[in-house]
Amino acid sequence: MPDLYLIRHAQASFGQQDYDQLSELGAHQSQRLGEYFCEELAKCDSIVTGQLKRHQQTLDGMALGSQLALPAEASASLNEYDFQSILTAYRRQQGLTEPLQWHDSSAVFHQLSQAMHAWQADQLDSQMLSESWLEFNQRVTRFIEQIIASPARKVVAVTSGGVIAAITAQVLNAPAASVVQLNRQIANTGVSHFKFGKGQISLTSFNSVAHFKDAPHLDITHH
Repeated sequence: MPDLYLIRHAQASFGQQDYDQLSELGAHQSQRLGEYFCEELAKCDSIVTGQLKRHQQTLDGMALGSQLALPAEASASLNEYDFQSILTAYRRQQGLTEPLQWHDSSAVFHQLSQAMHAWQADQLDSQMLSESWLEFNQRVTRFIEQIIASPARKVVAVTSGGVIAAITAQVLNAPAASVVQLNRQIANTGVSHFKFGKGQISLTSFNSVAHFKDAPHLDITHH
């Protein structure tokens, strides 16, 4: 059966003015993935990314590491949800006025998780959001449908954790609430492998970081 590899972008610039930019570590992570994944990349007949800079920069790093030209199509279906608007809407709803301490990633992610659950329950001011949870899920579904209908035999897609989590939940028929937890598990440059064909898609492996085995300094999930 044909293969779909979903790759989360490398580390972006969390807490910086422009988050949508790979960090120095992220650049090394993407190159390492390219080195490790070069055989599969050489065989793929379709590469697609989201439209965000961190997606394209991750693919650029993979091309550098694999020493392959990796022409790709950009798709809005693979863009991450707008976490900043979700967080802002939630904080206003809760009357939270103190500045976020971006250096405390654990506290930020805890608050974002609460905001995500409120977004999923349609409890936030829609005028403050770029899209609803339903709209986000619908575009993820469209991507899955396009993949299932694709004649490609091996597809590589570079996207974000929220998109991968939502796709995984849909494939597994898991509840919406699981997307938040799945999202928290997905490492930068983590690879999730799916098989598709005959109108179906199934999960083979989730969030592999085997490419860090010989480069543990790049795997921030274990630091």
